[in-house]
Order: sequence, then structure tokens, then C-alpha cells
Amino acid sequence: MSAAPRLAARPGTARLHLRPTTDEDVPALAAAFASNADILPLAGVSHTTTDVPAVRRYLREAAAPHGGLTLTIVERATHTVIGVATLLVPNSADGVPWIGLLLIAAEHQGKGRGREAVAEIEWLLGSRGWRALRLNVVAANSRAMNFWRGIGYRPYPAGCRAYDGRPSATVMLAKPLSTSRPPGVSREEASTWFG
Repeated sequence: MSAAPRLAARPGTARLHLRPTTDEDVPALAAAFASNADILPLAGVSHTTTDVPAVRRYLREAAAPHGGLTLTIVERATHTVIGVATLLVPNSADGVPWIGLLLIAAEHQGKGRGREAVAEIEWLLGSRGWRALRLNVVAANSRAMNFWRGIGYRPYPAGCRAYDGRPSATVMLAKPLSTSRPPGVSREEASTWFG
């Protein structure tokens, strides 16, 4: 997590700003992780990932794969860090971008912040020409499954299996992305985060 160039948010995003995560964000992100400690295992994250060193380690590992990126989600009005998203752009396994984790601090959930953050991620990727976005959800995590399905993500492919052939504990979800850019936003501006 090093300082990375900032990308101007798309026109019209009033509440949130997404930017590459820096070390200065980690204490606030540790608080967001701690506020979700009960659901972290359902997201595939250890329940012990709630202190600053553990969150820093987790975010570094999430950014380590080729194309890995962590984005801090900031509320514009208060400049408050409210969450994080980890991305693989692209996932080397299939050449498609993936969301590894979307985490919003508990006190900011249920207010549309997660939906808005995902819409911004989709716009950023779509404006770069990516045609789809994928993620895995633990099948038993009905809250996450309802969230993702509610914003248009659908199972892909049907009958997904684990590597050993057994039914998978996760469900792969995917959504097609619009590849259009709003007027006045160049491909170069939209691509400053993604190599």
C-alpha cells in the first residue's frame, strides 16, 4: 500500500470518494473491520483481522497478486473513512476483474453506501473497457447474497464446483458492465489507477 495517483470521482457521485488505500487509512479500516468482526468469517476473512497490524497485513496480501488493488471508501462530506474494497484487475485465473472484499463499517451499513461504492467500482472498470465484474460469496452468507443479487449480480457459471469436484461453499457471481464514459471523462483519466 503505497501512495498512488488519485482519480477524480465520476461526475455526480455526491457522497463517496474511492481512492487507493494508504498506510494512513489502516487505523480507520481496522475499526471498520472490528465493527464487522461477527461477519468477517462469512466473508472468508479471519475474525482476528481487527487490529491495525492484522488489517495492514491482510490489505498488503490482498494487493500482492498481479493486478491487486485496495480502494479506501471515504465519505465526502466528513472525509471519514467508512470502508474498503479489494480488487483484482484482472484476476490472472480468468482475465476478468474481481472484487475480493467489500467492507463497510457497521455504522454506515444500510444507508446505500455499499451500493454506491460498487456502482463507482463498476463505473471505473467499465470506463476502462472491462465488460464484466465477478466475485465470490459464501453461500451461507444470505445477507451478502441478497446485497449482491439486489444490485444485479447473478450466479456464474451455474453449478460451480470446488477444485475437488464437491459442491462449492461459495457462489461465483458476475455482472456485465457498461463500457461507456460520461462526457468529459477521458479514458486516460479513468485509467490512472489500473495499469
